[in-house]
Amino acid sequence: MEMILSGQSGNPERVAQALQQKEYRNAAFQIHFFGSDDVLRAFNSMWQFLWSMPLDEGPVDESVMLEAFTAIGQVMLAIRRDMGNKRTRLEPLEMFMSRIKDLPAVIASAQR
Repeated sequence: MEMILSGQSGNPERVAQALQQKEYRNAAFQIHFFGSDDVLRAFNSMWQFLWSMPLDEGPVDESVMLEAFTAIGQVMLAIRRDMGNKRTRLEPLEMFMSRIKDLPAVIASAQR
């Protein structure tokens, strides 16, 4: 994911290498076979969005980046709900607030 969101998705060979890593394959296997329907649907939607991103070397537009983080956040929230927080009221981007220093500024900029 980091590679895709950092603007390196323009290199299909590097993306393919990342997807072949044992860690990714193991996580995807677990999501597909042990995750709830909601987790798998969120995971599939996230990948459909990520696959639809243009494969160029240019910088990723902030609004596209926010859409990607929202898709990833949906997966995280689905997992959170499965683990016992069924009534969580968090939004997808809130899952990243403690990890991305300038996220509020990026959100504000994208809304202009």
